Amino acid sequence: MDRSETLVLAARERLTGEIIHLLQSGTDPNSQDSKGRTALEVAVLLKDKEIAEILLEKGADPDLPGSRQITALSITAEHNDLSMAYLLIESGADAAIRNPTGSTALHEAAYAGNLEMAELLISNGADPSTRTPEGDTATDWARRTGHISVAIYLERSIKKV
Repeated sequence: MDRSETLVLAARERLTGEIIHLLQSGTDPNSQDSKGRTALEVAVLLKDKEIAEILLEKGADPDLPGSRQITALSITAEHNDLSMAYLLIESGADAAIRNPTGSTALHEAAYAGNLEMAELLISNGADPSTRTPEGDTATDWARRTGHISVAIYLERSIKKV
């Protein structure tokens, strides 16, 4: 097993000491396993803030898309993990960046109905008027999934921009 696989596996198994050892011995914190997962992606999915902090301190790119072709911030938006979102933003995550699929973290927050997350993302530079390649705004995603209060907030935010 190569170091990339080992780093991601260590994150999945929450082996903090092994992660630190691998990073200190030169393993790239942005390396991906054979499925395209990064250790940061795994830490975010597990809501393991300690491992995420270690990876970010050692240079993990919070804007690097993982196996699902969305950023770590988009994952936190989808799961409404505000604590992790704050950490990622403080570590340089771009709240306005598009995922390779064309959506943004704000689209993910809207789809999941996460109003507080939408507020956090907009206050950190997310643009509520950004459209996917299909032409959808985050407001459209919120409406489509029945999250009317999020849709209203996003509509009002577009008017302020």
